[in-house]
Amino acid sequence: MRIPNKRSCNRGCTASERDSTLRRLQAPTQARRPSKLLGLPKKRKQCEHESCTKSATGSTNFCVAHGGKRCFHEGCTKSSQGSTKYCVAHGGGKSCFIQGCTKSAQGGTKYCVGHGGGNWCSHEGCTKSTQGSTVYCAGHGGGKRCDYNGCTKAAQGSTSYCVGHGGGKRCDHAEGCTKSAQGGTSYCVAHGGGKRCLHVEGCTKSAQGSTSYCVAHKGGTARKRKRRLAK
Repeated sequence: MRIPNKRSCNRGCTASERDSTLRRLQAPTQARRPSKLLGLPKKRKQCEHESCTKSATGSTNFCVAHGGKRCFHEGCTKSSQGSTKYCVAHGGGKSCFIQGCTKSAQGGTKYCVGHGGGNWCSHEGCTKSTQGSTVYCAGHGGGKRCDYNGCTKAAQGSTSYCVGHGGGKRCDHAEGCTKSAQGGTSYCVAHGGGKRCLHVEGCTKSAQGSTSYCVAHKGGTARKRKRRLAK
């Protein structure tokens, strides 16, 4: 910083302004923050796990993958979101802006995937959300693929395989069912899992596709209804 001299003060600078500048320059330098003065980024704490280069989470000494801040819900091992104590599945993080919706807002938006939030698939005409760090949905090649040799389907959940090759959550039925659990339930369709038909007469069959009814009650696509009713 240039100190105004006597000559420059005579051109418009007052003596009080010059004295103020001198006092500021003579102040102790210990109170100053070099990173702030030089415009340097704030140094982040690194994960203490051997050979890990990621940043530690919250007040812990580890990143998310190595046991950083965890969800407080009993039995959950997922990482807590933002300043909350819970993961996205248990109500943590930023919630969807739509009144009554309890799902988590996606990306830098204010809405969940169902209400238009997050990033959308880059495939022309597709309105599904992108998977992982890719720019496509699971149907158009985005996200993690199945590790089974020659399989191009999407891996399910935290596993490395698709449903057909043993990936994803399995049915919890006591008789040792090996089918995949449906939706947010712990059972396959045959054992009561997934979305049920909403017909008023108490139908217990599974709803088809994106509809809320079974095939018998006009759920699913017209082609599927015709094929199943013909059996």
